[in-house]
Amino acid sequence: MTTRFFLIIAAIAIAQAASGDPAVPPERDPGGIPVAIIGRGLDYTDPAIAQRLTRDGEGEITGYDFLDNDRRPFARDSNDTAASDTKSARIISAEGQATSLIAVRADVNDASSLAKAIGFAAKSPTRIIVILIPYQDPQMRAVLYSAAQHFADKLFIVPAGKTEIEKPQDHQNRIVVSATTIEGSPLAPENPEPLAADVAVPLDGIELELAKSQSHTHDAAAWAASRVAALTARLISVEPNHSASDLKARILSLAQPWPDDQKTKTSKSGWIKQPRRHFWLE
Repeated sequence: MTTRFFLIIAAIAIAQAASGDPAVPPERDPGGIPVAIIGRGLDYTDPAIAQRLTRDGEGEITGYDFLDNDRRPFARDSNDTAASDTKSARIISAEGQATSLIAVRADVNDASSLAKAIGFAAKSPTRIIVILIPYQDPQMRAVLYSAAQHFADKLFIVPAGKTEIEKPQDHQNRIVVSATTIEGSPLAPENPEPLAADVAVPLDGIELELAKSQSHTHDAAAWAASRVAALTARLISVEPNHSASDLKARILSLAQPWPDDQKTKTSKSGWIKQPRRHFWLE
């Protein structure tokens, strides 16, 4: 063993102690369709997530943490709000087909941090960038609006908020997603802008139960956006040559009209009632 080797090991140990985040479980790059997740961090010690994280040639993940400035975009899967991103990662991994994850952690209160995170994701091989963090602040919305203009070859998938980013039709490479119950009733956010979303997607299982609570109003739309990200990844796997605008058009073409008895309509294009039905490889 050389002195240089021990110095490298010591530096790694110091960095681990400084961040306080656990080591990323060793895995190989999973391949498949990469999806960038920009959010509040996730629990990458979960084996189902660890094995789907994109890796470089040495096995290090290619994601990044813009709060700690390291490659450990960690947030423990507990009762804090960041656990929402862990659920989003699980949704994309479970419903995507051979999907890999580029996890990027940004400061939810800092527009410049979000801009750096988007720039980082845009330089990666992904064609899908999912923005999971809330964007109530006007500066955050301005970043999202500018990003879609600047990175026209990327498809941005964004949860619907209480306030529109801009009119959904302003960008053909951005899909704004709202959440519903399996019957089509709106879940979140409270008092959204009229028809602020492009399309709605239902939640089920534990996500549906959590979304009904007041503490998860943003998370519901984020989980719905994650379902659309998985759907888009499957589309790319079977039809790889679409542009970002073509991908959006194909996804929105799957939307069905709202049920006749549904008075509150939360998206312009209707809802994709069963997103798991579409674009599976034989």
